[in-house]
Amino acid sequence: KLKGELKDWHGKYKESKGEHKVSMGKLKDLGDKPFDVYAKVIEDGPQDCYIILSIDLGGAYLNSKDHSEKYIVIKSLLTEMAVKISKEQTSKDISKEKDLLKDLEKQNKTLIKEEDKLSKQIKDYQKQIEENKKRIEEIKNLKQTKASEIKIQKEVLKKVEKRKKSIQ
Repeated sequence: KLKGELKDWHGKYKESKGEHKVSMGKLKDLGDKPFDVYAKVIEDGPQDCYIILSIDLGGAYLNSKDHSEKYIVIKSLLTEMAVKISKEQTSKDISKEKDLLKDLEKQNKTLIKEEDKLSKQIKDYQKQIEENKKRIEEIKNLKQTKASEIKIQKEVLKKVEKRKKSIQ
């Protein structure tokens, strides 16, 4: 962002090792004499950064004591630049955070769907369990009936075998 702003100062822009330089810059509000700008961005944590800026007016560096009118102009320009850069970065941050929120909401929606699916499966399994319990009871009753039928059939078989023996 600093590079884009400094290029608007109508000089030859150069960047090397994180240091920005504008040679022979010209701004209407500073007069006709060209100046050199030296700037560096200092990061102070993940959210904050500072711009260190020096302006060589050609024999002296800009300061509030000796160059009050030019200092006020540069201070105003730098304030505008800082506000512009901050607004742009904040807009990007908002967009990024909105994207993160969108992803989290999507993940939450997926979790809700999965929870609903699993709850439905549990209900279905519970229903199946109840049906199986009823079937088990039916089978127990049928086994008792079959056991009685088997007992009766064994007696019938014994009688028939006895009859066969008696025929011989």
